[in-house]
Amino acid sequence: MGKKKRLSESCTEVELEYIEAKMKGTVSDDYKQQYCNNDYKINIKCKNEAQKKFIQALKDDNKKIIISNAPAGVGKSWLTLAMGLWYLRNDYSKFKQIAIYVPTCEAGHPSMRLGFLPGTKEDKLEPYKIASQMTMIDILHENGNYNCENIVNNLVRNDKIHYDVVGFARGRSFKDTYLIIDEAENLSKQEVLLMLTRIGEGCKCILIGDIEQTDRTDLYKNKDESGLNYAIKKLKNLDFVSVIDFSEEDIVRSKFLTELIHAWNSDDNENKKEE
Repeated sequence: MGKKKRLSESCTEVELEYIEAKMKGTVSDDYKQQYCNNDYKINIKCKNEAQKKFIQALKDDNKKIIISNAPAGVGKSWLTLAMGLWYLRNDYSKFKQIAIYVPTCEAGHPSMRLGFLPGTKEDKLEPYKIASQMTMIDILHENGNYNCENIVNNLVRNDKIHYDVVGFARGRSFKDTYLIIDEAENLSKQEVLLMLTRIGEGCKCILIGDIEQTDRTDLYKNKDESGLNYAIKKLKNLDFVSVIDFSEEDIVRSKFLTELIHAWNSDDNENKKEE
């Protein structure tokens, strides 16, 4: 009874389920795939030179901060999350956790927003988790894994993947952590500095976003206050920082998206000439 109590205090629910199944001799391959955090396949294939440079920077131990302001659809979030899963999968990796920090900023005009969400902090975070969790499920599925949703859920439950918001980062120090700051176009200079100064030993920070999709009115009207732009401008020449550029030609999400983005961003005068 004493041993069982000590186990329940020191193990997560997932680990207890696995231990119980192992004691009963009922641990099948499917069960392992579903409940063992590191039992999944992950292989990252780059689709262009820009993606190769991005992955090289993510793998480079000398690069502590990777920054990219890139158009939608180039694969920056996909590659960042895929590399995080790759690091967690490898026993020799120094990273013990993926920490994902998101700005709590909804897209669109204020009149379109839902307002304050009920519940605990964890409840309020749920809408901001969906995009990255769906991406990780897609990554695992594309790599031939089964029970991909369960794998991601269990990594979150075991705190191998941790979510939080920038507003609660003050006082934190990240060690042995693969730190992802996505949607960084919605962070000010002060907020980006707050996150970058949280970096501790054995931490790699990935700061990614698309300045053209800024949702915050204060940053959209004054892009000089954008933390993403400012970080690129001020940090690009530091040896431990890598700034990776993507262009519209690097879009891989769909064939028509390159033309759509180009048309959307084109100058009105250019369109008149074509007419």
